[in-house]
Amino acid sequence: MKASVKGAAKEVIERAKRPGELKQYTLFTNLGLGRTQSTTTRNGRLLKEERDSLRSAILDGLPETEHVEVEIIDAGFLQAAVNRHRAIRETYFASPVFQSWHENWQLLEKQKHGETLLPMVGRKKQLDELKEMLSDPDVAFIGISGASGMGKSRLLLEACTEIASETFFVRNTAKTSMMAADLKSYASGQQVLIVVEDLRQEEAKAFAEQAILTAGLRIVATIPAEEHLPQLNLGEMPQIKSLRVLPLTYNDARELLKVAQTKLSNNDIDWAIQEAGGNPQILLVASELGSPLRVHQTTLKQRVAAKFVQRSEALFGPPVISALELLSCLSPFPTNRSEPVVALKSCLTLSADLGTLRHYRDRLADAGFLEVSGRDRNDVSVSPPLLATFLLERLIGDDSARVLKIYQALDDDGKKRLIERLISVDSSAGEGLWNYVFGPTGPFAAAGAIEMEIDALLDLVRAAPRQTAMFLVKRADELLGLVEQSKHKAGEGLAGLLSPELTAHQHNQKIDGIRSRIRGLLHGLAYHGDSGEIVFPLLERFAVADHADQLGGNFKKLFLECFTPWYYSFPVPPSERWCTVQRLLKDSSKEVRSLGVEAIFIISDPPHSLSGQTVQNWRISDAPRTLQWKEVFEHRELGFSAHFKLALKSGPHREQALKRLGGAIHELQHLPPERGIKFHRLIVGSFFKDRLKLDPSDVLSGLWREKKRLVEYLEKHSAEKWVEQIPPILKEVHGMMDKFFRGSILLRLQIWIDEGSMYGWDEDPKTGRRRYEDEIKGIARELVEKPALLIPKLRKAMAASKKYHATQLAYEIGILDRKLECWNRMGTFQSSAEDLWLFAAYCNGLKQHALARVQKYLDEMPAGTDEAMLTILRFLGPSKDNRERLQKMIRRKGIKPDVLGWSLCSGNWIHDLPPKEVRIIFLYVESPHTPEAYYSLLQLFSFYLHGKTLMSPLLFGIAERVLTRACDQRQDTDYDRNTVASAYVRSTPVKGVKIFERQLERILKVGWKAYGSIWNPVGGSSGSLDFMRAAVELFPQRVYCATLDYLGSKRRVGHFNDEAVLFDLKKHQEILLKVAKDENRRAILASHLVSTQPHFWEFVFQLIFRFPEDQRMRNALIGLFDESFGWGEHSDRLTTAIKDLEKSKKASDLPPHGALFIAEAIRVLAKRRAELSARTMNG
Repeated sequence: MKASVKGAAKEVIERAKRPGELKQYTLFTNLGLGRTQSTTTRNGRLLKEERDSLRSAILDGLPETEHVEVEIIDAGFLQAAVNRHRAIRETYFASPVFQSWHENWQLLEKQKHGETLLPMVGRKKQLDELKEMLSDPDVAFIGISGASGMGKSRLLLEACTEIASETFFVRNTAKTSMMAADLKSYASGQQVLIVVEDLRQEEAKAFAEQAILTAGLRIVATIPAEEHLPQLNLGEMPQIKSLRVLPLTYNDARELLKVAQTKLSNNDIDWAIQEAGGNPQILLVASELGSPLRVHQTTLKQRVAAKFVQRSEALFGPPVISALELLSCLSPFPTNRSEPVVALKSCLTLSADLGTLRHYRDRLADAGFLEVSGRDRNDVSVSPPLLATFLLERLIGDDSARVLKIYQALDDDGKKRLIERLISVDSSAGEGLWNYVFGPTGPFAAAGAIEMEIDALLDLVRAAPRQTAMFLVKRADELLGLVEQSKHKAGEGLAGLLSPELTAHQHNQKIDGIRSRIRGLLHGLAYHGDSGEIVFPLLERFAVADHADQLGGNFKKLFLECFTPWYYSFPVPPSERWCTVQRLLKDSSKEVRSLGVEAIFIISDPPHSLSGQTVQNWRISDAPRTLQWKEVFEHRELGFSAHFKLALKSGPHREQALKRLGGAIHELQHLPPERGIKFHRLIVGSFFKDRLKLDPSDVLSGLWREKKRLVEYLEKHSAEKWVEQIPPILKEVHGMMDKFFRGSILLRLQIWIDEGSMYGWDEDPKTGRRRYEDEIKGIARELVEKPALLIPKLRKAMAASKKYHATQLAYEIGILDRKLECWNRMGTFQSSAEDLWLFAAYCNGLKQHALARVQKYLDEMPAGTDEAMLTILRFLGPSKDNRERLQKMIRRKGIKPDVLGWSLCSGNWIHDLPPKEVRIIFLYVESPHTPEAYYSLLQLFSFYLHGKTLMSPLLFGIAERVLTRACDQRQDTDYDRNTVASAYVRSTPVKGVKIFERQLERILKVGWKAYGSIWNPVGGSSGSLDFMRAAVELFPQRVYCATLDYLGSKRRVGHFNDEAVLFDLKKHQEILLKVAKDENRRAILASHLVSTQPHFWEFVFQLIFRFPEDQRMRNALIGLFDESFGWGEHSDRLTTAIKDLEKSKKASDLPPHGALFIAEAIRVLAKRRAELSARTMNG
């Protein structure tokens, strides 16, 4: 061997002609070379000499400029690796449990039933999603669901190409052992990906539970799911992901046939795509079959299934067909029981028996003709399902009574499995069975049978929707009687839980369950193409009963959802739905007519979302829009026309119609422009004729949205011919909007004082001003020029708005009213205390040119009007005269203290007053000495200190009282107290720190009774710690000791949030280490650090270094990363914490004791995450 490898490294470099690039040379040998360490025997012989001599031989002749590492893998190393890696051992070196990725790829090529492996089409997005999941180290389990033939296995193989060496596929025959195996034994030092195909959802959940508990192991499972089944749901944990492989779109299906070089004609291609339903497997077989595809009445799926039969016969011989026929009768078929075989053979001519099934079972599963499931792997289903359907329909033939014979011969378990199989079979094939089931001698014939067998009906909805719907329509009275059962009134409190009231509780639960199941029945039938039109009148009947009697089953909601115009796949055509609305409106019953009106509102102003079940159905089915757009538009036009008439006509529904008309106007943008503009004309015309009492902003907003849409059409589709009709419509919309903008001053005032009007916030590119600002100024100018326009109606509209824009209008009027011609009319706002703010804003504008008139008015105000004067003074500001007026008001006590407090908490009134005057105001606000008074004082004090860091000594006494006395506890109380206390401690440090310590002592003395009554300076959020931080700057050790003693007490009240940074690790690190000498304080300090604060790790490593034996402290530090509360799932936050710790572990300046601590923290958190995930899976 030495001679054969001599100079090997040099030879590789010369042959590649790439000097300097070879970094490592690895030699594999089946020889045992002994130890890899430099070890000697007693007589001094070197056990490592064989490796060294081989390494020297490989490097022989290598230039000094080349630096190549040599690694030698011998037989011992390989044996150890195989022993450690159970998956490799059971793939290559033992009884095979796994297949490698390469074996599966070859198997795919051989077992795709003759199809050529073509490039994947229409799967790029899903392939990228799957690769992203596989590359995420935190993902432990991936479930891939989709109907048979959709390409789940191919997609998985393609995604695992780059990790083929660590990917192992469980053989079908080994699934049973894998279900019972401890997967932890398959985890090795490297990542292992185990793939289990064709699992049921409950089996997939069991595998997922093991995967999230096993480090170093990931599992991918494929789960067959027919198109009508709900989407795969494996839980909401970050370690578990799911991917659904959907049918190909029409364009992708055509592209696939093109890639397959199909020779089908265009007509055959369209027919094949329609029949295949987006299934790639069926499309490829159709391409192979070639033209003519449409032979007699045989569908494509039947022809594909017939070809599967031919191939299975070619692989295993003719006897296999009888076995497949027998297995296709039930879904799934129990191969561990003889009873179903005996029952089926008594009704059908079949040569296969239980022995035949067991003989072919594993071979058929390996070839892909069977899907094995069940905990003991005894349940099998013929695959693909279309093959099972074909075989069963062929067995039944034209004799529909044969299914009834099979049904009657089977036991209860077999009957359920038969119905499950019949779901995918044409319902006409089981006509005899359905005639019996729903007939006079069937299981539902007896009185009360519907209530007893309602769960069976839910299964029959899927297997025979048309027959089930017809049966329920016939038995509508009985069904409605079940829903209309009255509930019993149970007692309240504890008595309501005890006998005999418990019977009432159980009765009510039973009724709720019945209503829920019947709603499920109606929902399933209403949205099925075979039964929707049949059951729709029945659903209407239930909705009427629900509307009148409040049944509580959501039948009314389910019925009204049927009228949602954007739910295109609903089986009842819009024209029939509209006939239902008309019939409801003509009914003699008030309740029924009301239901029809609500249906109109759903059409014209539809909800933006439906119930979860309906939306899920829409998303999963992804049904094509079979309706013509014209039908949808006409349906919405009829609804809007009826809504418009209700809004015009006097009657019981007019108020509700007007209320919802604003939303309907916005929905007009979903109609074609030529249709929508007709309704805009009607609305605008009726509005200006005073026939519609609408908020003008609603009408104008609808026009603004329409204008925006039309402009976008012109910009994006300018080359399209149909855009030619847009300019005249856009011109008409502009004309309608201008009609509002040039309307009466009252109309324009209502428009521009509306702060929510989106059209008012457009900026003028030249001035940068908002449009509403210019419009308000224009209105103010008109009113000043013609004061007579300030009629009571207009003034009432101003006062009713109570918005900022109305205040702005009054202010602008005051600025422009130089002749004071509006004084008297604006003065009418004084008559109401609620509207006085408008007159005050007007006076504020007058101040700029007629201050003397305003001052005179204030001097002449009669006694008892101090509160009115205060409102005006707030707007005018703290001039010398106004300050004197305020002091006089306080001396004569003409205003309530709390009114004075909140009145001065805005503007700039109190900020610049001398401390002496501020003290007088504060003392007056405080004078009632009640919690409410101290709350008002606290707000005013905090507002006064805004922008200040210190306070006058004149205010010290008031500050102490407001900080220590009982105060109304509201959302902003802690923040305001911190503002006052921060300025207090900076102004008088010793007294400030004493208050900090005294407050904590008071709380610990009183305990929970202090909550809400005694201010806690360390109990708020991170935004309320200004006082503590200010005190720490002055007396750090004293404040930290008091804080830690408080936090360590069992009598503490309140707690910091997770983001509160209490300790300054940059400035006070040494002081904190000194404080941490006390064991209790050290543990509390560790538990209140924040991992994101500066110098966190530096301080933590110092703590660990100085106190290495303190396990309580170490646990507290690890607990910082294991927070049970916060945003998102707990397991998500644990995953994030582990990632952060992994990053910290890679730091270059990490001390050894720090690395050990981080590794310990990662182990603890990973264990907690696994435990949490297991609990979640089980609960």
